[in-house]
Formats: sequence, structure tokens, C-alpha cells
Amino acid sequence: MNRLAVVPLRYHPGRGWHYSFASDVVARLIEVASGQAVDQFLDQRVFQPLGMVDTAFYCPRAKRSRLAVVYGRGLKPIVGPQPGTSGPFTFEEKPRFLSGGGGLVSTAGDYMRFCLMLLGYGTFSGQRLLKADTVEAMIRNQLPAGVGEISRQPEGRGFGLGFAVRVRELPGDPAPLGEYEWLGGAGTEFFVAPSEDLAVITMSQQMPMYSLKTTLRPMIYDAIVERGPTNNRR
Repeated sequence: MNRLAVVPLRYHPGRGWHYSFASDVVARLIEVASGQAVDQFLDQRVFQPLGMVDTAFYCPRAKRSRLAVVYGRGLKPIVGPQPGTSGPFTFEEKPRFLSGGGGLVSTAGDYMRFCLMLLGYGTFSGQRLLKADTVEAMIRNQLPAGVGEISRQPEGRGFGLGFAVRVRELPGDPAPLGEYEWLGGAGTEFFVAPSEDLAVITMSQQMPMYSLKTTLRPMIYDAIVERGPTNNRR
């Protein structure tokens, strides 16, 4: 963090948005505010309450046989460091640096629990983890007027607190206003549409990543017979 703190900002605050190490900074802020390592904080405050038993910053030996292979082009398994990445895709040992922006290994079932908590505006299985107002702030476009839509994402999207947010309907794109989404390494992606009471996860495990979400999204929305607003805020 000390090294990152001396790197000049790309924009003055409030003047632009760019993909960055912001989530890693947030992880460090959590550690300072809570007095806990970020992995302990997440396990205690998020993973255990949601029953996310297979989510951590590494895969323990007892579960390693379940760890999916990451494939390159031509279905060739990837072994060792890859160009443009920070290290090998092994997750076999706890890393020295716990990255808040891209350090977790998980399962589709675990991550769906997290998505359903967001869809429930902070509640899951009768338990509240976040205030509804907090989730609404997370999934609302936070970009100031004049900043425009975000880079590295299809047009029509702004950015909330951790998610790209649909702010404008586009011809030929069925995604509704308010849909929010993000992605991880090797094609681990999700999107949530509160208006449709819908959460979708894809995990393709391919580098460079192939977006199944791009293919599935129109098929899923086309399959919904009656589309209309719902409200999961509780």
C-alpha cells in the first residue's frame, strides 16, 4: 500500500473512472478499521453467515481434487505463470498478499449465495448481513454527472460500489435498467437483475477468458414470458 500510495492518480477525484487497484485499497482499509486480516474479516462477516464453506484465498489440500482446471486456447490446460498475470493459477497455498480485487477461489454454489443476498437487498435465508440502504448504494450508479460511462465494459453502463450498473437501455440488448454485474478471472462472471428477480453465474475457466455471459444473457431474457418490475427490498 505504501508503494501504491505514491503512484500519481490518473484522474482528479470525481473526474473519471478507470479499472484500478481500488478494491485492494478497500481491503486494506477493512483491515485497519476492523483490526483483522481481510481473510478473517470476510470469513467471519460474510462467508460463515452465508454458508459459503468453499470460499477462501486458497484451496486447502483436502479440497484440491475439486479445483477446476483453467484452460488456454485449444483446451490446453494452463500450468504456471501466465503473461499479464501476477502469478500461477494454483491457489494451493495462502498468498502473502491477500488481494481484495482478485484473490478468492470459490464455487458456483457459494457465489450464488452471495448474489442472492444482494438480490435480497442484504438478506439471505432470513438473516440480514447488510442494510437495504447499503445494498442500494452499492448497486446504484455512483459516477458523477459528466464522467460518462465506464471503460472496459459495453456501453450503457455506469459503476456502483463494486459493480457495473446498467444506466441506459440499448437497441438489441435485453438487459434492463438497474442490472448490475462484474467478472473475475478465467470467465467467472455474474449479473443480477432486481427487476426480474434474477441472478445468473457463469464459470467457464478459460484464459484468455470467453464471456459465456454475452451468449447467455439474451437467451435468458428472451425466455422470460412476462417481464416487469419486482421489488426484493426487505
